[in-house]
Amino acid sequence: DMKKDMEQQQKDMKKDMEQQQKDMKKDMEHLVNFYKRQLSTLTQRYVLEALFRKVVQTVRYSKDGAIPSMLSKSDLNAMQNGKISMTDVNRLLTDNEHAEFRRKVWERIGLPQDLVIPTFDPKMMLYGQLSEMIHGSPGNYVFLPSNADELHIRFFSEVAKFFEKNIEYFDIVSANAGETLEADFPPK
Repeated sequence: DMKKDMEQQQKDMKKDMEQQQKDMKKDMEHLVNFYKRQLSTLTQRYVLEALFRKVVQTVRYSKDGAIPSMLSKSDLNAMQNGKISMTDVNRLLTDNEHAEFRRKVWERIGLPQDLVIPTFDPKMMLYGQLSEMIHGSPGNYVFLPSNADELHIRFFSEVAKFFEKNIEYFDIVSANAGETLEADFPPK
């Protein structure tokens, strides 16, 4: 009888250990998704800024003058003097008035001509002047939420591929759970 009790105890302990391991694995997954979410804006901003910088260089170093001639004097001057903002480059690449400019630039740098830039939160993605300083790359990935719409997915997939980066998705529900976990373990 005692032997049976011992065996049962061992089985229960093994089961508890397995459950603890499963829980820990799940917690780690939540934390990973939380950190991906934390980095997602940075990784998206990095490739967006790199793309805008490439657009500015394409205009500045255009040999035939065809692309620069599509811009207003003030936009062209701002680009050539390195004083154009992220917001202004975004405007030139998104508004209908400059659709031909966008197609020509995409063609010149090797992106699909029908590639559409999604609408960005100006405070998150378009703040400040387009810095000429190249920021350190945040790694090989661009992180997107698992519920990203087709427009964001296509845009960032093409641009990430252009800059030799991979797209990786994070689960939003899991990221929220990870945030809760993270709050329970503040850094020492």
